[in-house]
Amino acid sequence: MVIHLKKKWPTFPYYAAFPVMSPIPQAKDTKANYGNNPVASGPYMFDSYTVGSELKLKKNPNWDPNSDPSRHQFVDAYDFKFGVDIVPNQTAIIASNGTAATSLNWDGVDSSLIGKVSGAGASNASQLVVGPDPCVTYATMDTRSIPLEVRKAYAVAYPIDQLRKATGETTLSFTPATTFGSANIPGFKAYEPVNGLTGKGNGDPAKAKQMLQAAGKTGFKISYYYANNDPTAVAANSVKKQALTAAGFTVQDVGVSKTDLRKKRNLTDGSVNTGQGPRGWCYDWPANDSVYPQIFTSAAIGASISVGMLKDPTLDSQINAIAVLPIDQQQAKWNDLDKEIAEKYLPAVPLDYGRANLLFGKQVHNVINDPNRGLPDLAQIWVG
Repeated sequence: MVIHLKKKWPTFPYYAAFPVMSPIPQAKDTKANYGNNPVASGPYMFDSYTVGSELKLKKNPNWDPNSDPSRHQFVDAYDFKFGVDIVPNQTAIIASNGTAATSLNWDGVDSSLIGKVSGAGASNASQLVVGPDPCVTYATMDTRSIPLEVRKAYAVAYPIDQLRKATGETTLSFTPATTFGSANIPGFKAYEPVNGLTGKGNGDPAKAKQMLQAAGKTGFKISYYYANNDPTAVAANSVKKQALTAAGFTVQDVGVSKTDLRKKRNLTDGSVNTGQGPRGWCYDWPANDSVYPQIFTSAAIGASISVGMLKDPTLDSQINAIAVLPIDQQQAKWNDLDKEIAEKYLPAVPLDYGRANLLFGKQVHNVINDPNRGLPDLAQIWVG
């Protein structure tokens, strides 16, 4: 296979390692249906698949371990279940009765179960692996309609720790974020927080109100969608609305169903001015050309993945110029650009650097976190 690139792409080998780059025989290309039963070239193959519910894998009898030393057939089969209730599932795994003893869950550990798996005297601490993941979450603002001085006041007012408490976040699943890029990428360098972006605290409504008054923007309307049929989201909305109102904003909270929320968040029409676009970003490979070009260039708006709806040709040019530099010259430039975005554009409030939580039954062994996925390396696990 020969691939011709239109421009320099120093990190292309990372992209080429993705499953999307795996060649398939033309006769096996079923187009839109390919994902329902892809060609198996690794140690496992599809057994059965119910979209949105369950995927079962079985051993691939045609796989040759001598040609693929990084993967193994340690387990007889995998059974992936989607959309399960987190708390009952995690409770069962900790108890390890029946099939739960050979189960693995990588949702954040629920706050009600923390004492069992973490901290002094935790009886099931050996069943949890915690490590870094590639994600950073944000509270986004529409830079097209919210002036910079108002965005600064919003950042100062944002009740980060109160919202963490309302949504049940635990310190096992995050560390406070002060940058837009992930601290997990080699060469990352933190800078002194600017514009109040400390990643923690309950906000300062009195200071934010003074900032709005100085900018002549008292009562500026902040609007957003939230899931009004999700008790956790309703509780979080109450916290946020109270804090922003105390800071001098007029809050328009638009309740929609959980089902409609994702569709609403992807709108780029300016119908609301905060909370639009991705809630966060996880890099695809450990270099920042898989972060900044994707979420901070003008093209990101059309793709519904823009953080802040930024449309600035100067910023586009900066990002594009850094992305074609040799990889060993890029990271220092990305570090500087991150600070410039925080100071000059402030498209969002960085909230969390993600942490992986891998919870597993007592018969599951050799669970290793992949820091560039925040997921277990399934090829290394064995049961017994």
